[in-house]
Amino acid sequence: MRGSEAFNLPPEERISERSMQPQPAKIESDIADIKLGMREFRMDLQAANESISDLRASVATVEGKVETLHATMDSKMGALSDRVDAKLAAMLSAILLKLDENMSGIRKEMGEMRKEMSNTRKEMGDMSDRISEDGAMLKAILWTLGIGLVGAIGKAFNWI
Repeated sequence: MRGSEAFNLPPEERISERSMQPQPAKIESDIADIKLGMREFRMDLQAANESISDLRASVATVEGKVETLHATMDSKMGALSDRVDAKLAAMLSAILLKLDENMSGIRKEMGEMRKEMSNTRKEMGDMSDRISEDGAMLKAILWTLGIGLVGAIGKAFNWI
C-alpha cells in the first residue's frame, strides 16, 4: 500500500477503538488457524525435504551411471582406437610391401632394358664397322669397275 492510500481507506476498514479490544474467541480461532497452517507448512516442508533427499539420491545414482558409462566409453574408444591403429598399420605395411615389390620389378626391368640398350649399341657399333668395311670394299669394287670401264672404253675407241 502506498502512503497516500492509507489515509483514503473506506470507513469500515478504519481501525476503531472497539476493534482494538481483545476478543478471546477471535484470538483463539486465529491461533488455531496459525497452528493448522504451521502443521501444514511443516508437513509440506518435510515432504519437500524428502523430495530433495530423493532427488539427491537420484542425482548420485545418475552421476554414478554417467561415470560408469564414461569409463566404459573410454575403454571401448581405446580398444576401437587400438583396432583402427592396428588395421591402418597392417594396411600401410601391405601397401609398402606391394610398393617395394613393384619397385623391385621396375628396377629389374630397367636393368634388363639397360642390358638390351647396351647390346643394341654394341650391335649398332658392329653394324657400323661392317658398313664401313663394306663401304670400303664397295669403293674398291667401284674403283675397279670404273677403271675397267675406262679401259674398255679406251680400247673401244683405240685410245689405249
